[in-house]
Amino acid sequence: MQLTRSFYDVVIGVRASGARITETPGLTEAFVSPQVAEALAKTGTGFDPLSGGHQRVIERYELRSVESGRVDAAVLAGGEAKIVNFRLEDGSDGLRIVDIFGDGWTLANVAAMSDSASGSGGSLFDQLAAPATEAARSGNTPGETATLDIEALIAADGDEPVTAGGAAQTASLSLPFIDDFDGRDLGPAWQVQNPDTGAYIVEGSALTVISSGGNDTLTKADADNVFILEGTPAGDFDISLTAKLEPKTGSDAVELALFGGPENVIRLSAYIYTSGCGAQLYVGIYNTRAVGAANKSVTTSFSRSMFNGPFVKSVCSGNPGGRAYGDAILTALENDGFRLILSRRGPRYSGRLEMTLPANGDQPGGPAQYNTQAVAAFKVPGPVALLVGQGKSRGETVGRLERLEITAATAN
Repeated sequence: MQLTRSFYDVVIGVRASGARITETPGLTEAFVSPQVAEALAKTGTGFDPLSGGHQRVIERYELRSVESGRVDAAVLAGGEAKIVNFRLEDGSDGLRIVDIFGDGWTLANVAAMSDSASGSGGSLFDQLAAPATEAARSGNTPGETATLDIEALIAADGDEPVTAGGAAQTASLSLPFIDDFDGRDLGPAWQVQNPDTGAYIVEGSALTVISSGGNDTLTKADADNVFILEGTPAGDFDISLTAKLEPKTGSDAVELALFGGPENVIRLSAYIYTSGCGAQLYVGIYNTRAVGAANKSVTTSFSRSMFNGPFVKSVCSGNPGGRAYGDAILTALENDGFRLILSRRGPRYSGRLEMTLPANGDQPGGPAQYNTQAVAAFKVPGPVALLVGQGKSRGETVGRLERLEITAATAN
């Protein structure tokens, strides 16, 4: 079932970027057989392999493993509920999806008939798929329809978040939650994974952390001083971290995450990366999870330099003054600070960086923000985690974490 879940995550992420899954190198090869990849390419731009219809906003999507090599997806899209079935086989290239079908249709038939359907003004899947079926889940052959109890299927699949150790965590986090890191120690709601007590301190209304050695990121099992909050937020929420970062090594980072372990984590990172044009501020969101029977780690990521458009046009030689303004922004990370905000809305997770930019010549400074693209996951990977990290071993990275606030999302 994990392969099918990861296929969903990646398809949603690719779609959010505006690309087609059949035009994304490595995607189809990683999840589906060559025959399925060929069929997907023939179905046209409007086909959605996740919902068995033309592309619409997916409101609910839950998976259930019914037998060896068979996974059913309960889909609610555009107000219509249906079952989409996935058949999997473990071959020489590992576990792959070898067929996608539903009530009265198969992927191969849709691919073969796509040309005749293109002029009908609607999706062939909409013509073939019944509103609901339990055929595959009950063992019936396609075409035998039944009423889909999507609530029962969702309840059977469950919605238990996972802790860093991999066990189901039933305790939810009461919201709103606020920690200003007052006092002389961490509060009782915190635990520290791989603690190095000589490298962090709580004082002056902040948790100050020193990272060194170039191995501290949440995808490393041996990363020092991973600060994990007890309990996992439920529903839709926003997690806001106010921080300051000294960008003195050229490879510094602050990570805000939902952490189920190094291979099950959604993390938002503000980090410094140094290239030929000098140090640059990046913002990235990363969804790491294990895929297939071999539990191979796969990451969906969207990252962007703030010095290549969003905050500065360029810091390279073609933009006079750009380097100096970029350096002023890096200084503001340390002196004025910034906020990272990780948000969940249904199965989608997105990030935002907020900070106050300094003045630039005649241009006044002021508040600025950058919003990432969204990644997707059915379940919250785990509790909230914080890390001051480092991408390469270049000395000390110092981060000051001043406030963590978690609130339930308000309805629009």
